[in-house]
Amino acid sequence: MNFRGLGSYPHYDIVKTEILNKELDTLMEIKPKYLFFIVIILAFTAACSRSVDIPTEIPPTETAVVPPTSEVPLPPTEIPATPSEIPPTQDPNCTNEALFIADVSIPDDTVLSAGEAFVKTWQIRNEGTCTWNASYKLVFSSGEQMNSALSIPLSETPPEETLNISVDLVAPINNGSYTGIYQLQNAQEEVFNIGALDNIWLRIVVGDGAAPPPATVGGPTAPAGVCNPDRNAAYESEILSLINNARANNGLPALNMNTQLQAAADAHSKDMACNSLLSHTGSDGSSVSSRVAAQGYASSYSVENIYAGGTAQDAFTWWMNDQIHKDAILDTRISEIGIGYAYLGTSTYGGYFAVDFASP
Repeated sequence: MNFRGLGSYPHYDIVKTEILNKELDTLMEIKPKYLFFIVIILAFTAACSRSVDIPTEIPPTETAVVPPTSEVPLPPTEIPATPSEIPPTQDPNCTNEALFIADVSIPDDTVLSAGEAFVKTWQIRNEGTCTWNASYKLVFSSGEQMNSALSIPLSETPPEETLNISVDLVAPINNGSYTGIYQLQNAQEEVFNIGALDNIWLRIVVGDGAAPPPATVGGPTAPAGVCNPDRNAAYESEILSLINNARANNGLPALNMNTQLQAAADAHSKDMACNSLLSHTGSDGSSVSSRVAAQGYASSYSVENIYAGGTAQDAFTWWMNDQIHKDAILDTRISEIGIGYAYLGTSTYGGYFAVDFASP
């Protein structure tokens, strides 16, 4: 064998050649039958020791690229709204009725300054079987509006419960006596009664009450000489009996009928019926004291109760449920009385009561 490649070292080549030649000679001396087995063993050994070239590099796995999902707006989730408090359904056969209990503020004939702001509050009771709610209203009906709202919703009031209803007002700028009339309406805007009447009212006096304007609160003034309302002597006698019984129950003396006071009360009840007004101020601007004096009665003290639209018992019940009218009936300063009642079917309220109390 001829080895080349280490040409710079000739001695090394000669020695190496001699060694190789000796190894070949040794092999040639082995018997052929053994040589065959040696070749087989060497081949087998080479085969077992040969490493299998297994590629160690694992091809990268192709990760599927998912295209970005386009942003599709989801429909908004419907969150159920919290149901508002709905008033219970009314029984279609329920009834609407109210009863006046008291003037909580500004009793009749309260004296106010011109242009003074004030709040009138009534207390009434639900006497029907319907429950009042915000669909029920107190509405201005007639008389002097005095800057009040045209309607005021009621708060929820079950049957047999009481309710305070307030109205913001401003007193007129001129002196005089002023009356405002209000009514209650249900959800269908139907007026319902407050006791025997279909209204409640407020009455104030501005300044000294002199020279008030006519305070008509209903139909037109009847022509002079035409209006002739009916009287009811039985109602007048019943009123006297009810008032004196109330005084007796409170340890007070009975009141005596006085013809001059009777004439003053009778004239005012006719005036209210003929002019459809409900006021202590007459259509001519008169006051209770001036009407009493006009009949020749010299009073040291006088006061008046009025009512419209019901019976004698209705009138008395209403007065006794209103503090200022009750106080007039039970006043210790009075000793005499005059009672007038007039009925005119074409007037706003039909029947009108006037009761004048006084002492000489």
